[in-house]
Amino acid sequence: MNRRNLLKMAASGAGLAITTTAGATSLCATPTKAQTEGPFYPKDWNLYEADADMTFVEGKPALANGQLTLIMGQVIDALTCRPIKNSTVDVWQANAYGQYFHERDATEAELKDKNFQYRCRINTNNEGMFSFKTIKPSPYPAGGDWVRPPHIHFKVFADDYKELTTQMYFEGDPLNSADRILNSMSDREKDSVIAVFEEDESKVLHGKFNISLVAES
Repeated sequence: MNRRNLLKMAASGAGLAITTTAGATSLCATPTKAQTEGPFYPKDWNLYEADADMTFVEGKPALANGQLTLIMGQVIDALTCRPIKNSTVDVWQANAYGQYFHERDATEAELKDKNFQYRCRINTNNEGMFSFKTIKPSPYPAGGDWVRPPHIHFKVFADDYKELTTQMYFEGDPLNSADRILNSMSDREKDSVIAVFEEDESKVLHGKFNISLVAES
């Protein structure tokens, strides 16, 4: 099954478990590949109002710089593809200049875009759905000749499931093929973290990123 069909299946909540000849039930969806948290996980979620629109900060004069990007997705059980309601999805990313709002990268005074929120925290609804508005982050150097492709960080918490920290990538970005983190994954693992985006007539990006969690033992 290719990624587009799997995304459609999981988004609809109609995932079909596969039964082996021995009668055991296998995974319905590949668990989303865990990745490093990195050094920039936000320390203070109250510093900015961490709502689902990262392109606007209350009290700031303008919208964030960068290409408007709308992301929706569903948190599901990797075994059954059933939606996981009331899970918490933390999101954080770099701005359109490749900066994170973190003392190890850029302080508030050093930020080139003070109109960007840099983070959001969302709870999934009864269907496990979440959505947020942001901008496409910029690539940035990670040392030597390594340039990280555009990506967005996620940390997901849900009762009775293993906590997941991962990163989402944009399908077709030329830097994906040289990224050391992506290249350490199998093809199936890559498919679990690369999202398909389409650009509308207003140049707004629309994409889906479904997240498959593994239940606690």
